Amino acid sequence: MSGWLNESGVDSTESVTEVYNITLIGEPGIGKTSIQRRLVRQLFTKETPVTIGANFSFIKQTIGNHEYKFKLCDIAGQASFEMVRKNYMINSHGALMVFDLTDQSSLQKLEKWIIDYVQVNSDKEVSILLVGNKLDLADERKVSLSDVNRFLKLANSHEKINNSIIGYIETSALNGVNINIGFDQLSRAIISK
Repeated sequence: MSGWLNESGVDSTESVTEVYNITLIGEPGIGKTSIQRRLVRQLFTKETPVTIGANFSFIKQTIGNHEYKFKLCDIAGQASFEMVRKNYMINSHGALMVFDLTDQSSLQKLEKWIIDYVQVNSDKEVSILLVGNKLDLADERKVSLSDVNRFLKLANSHEKINNSIIGYIETSALNGVNINIGFDQLSRAIISK
């Protein structure tokens, strides 16, 4: 996997034919921006500024012998951006629905995020990967695997979600655990649709 990024949000090395859009969604402070930076730049910075509106970056992924391009959109989780955030969800092919393993409420609030995302993209089939972040904070963990399984069972039975969730993975943006694996799982699901 190789990433590229420039200020205008355009791949400056070649013309873009088709770009698949992936949205990073969830409550503020759960590590969405850190996951995005880990994917694109393979780095982690402890001090991450608050996302205002959305952050965009681009990444290339080789699947089989074909190279695909993905636009990552990390949307702000603060309530003050609720009126505009759906604009960033439109035309998305897939989402990393992120919650903090040390914050039970961040998992509980994902149901509304998922429903909003699926409704905005109701004209197509989308893929959602549920991501439990901050695996490195094992001593502070508040969300158990049984909590996640209960959430998945309820979410997948919701008529508006309609089995859009393709799986669950636990990650650490701090040390990079499962970040690339999760992105690979989601990108393959998007390409296969």
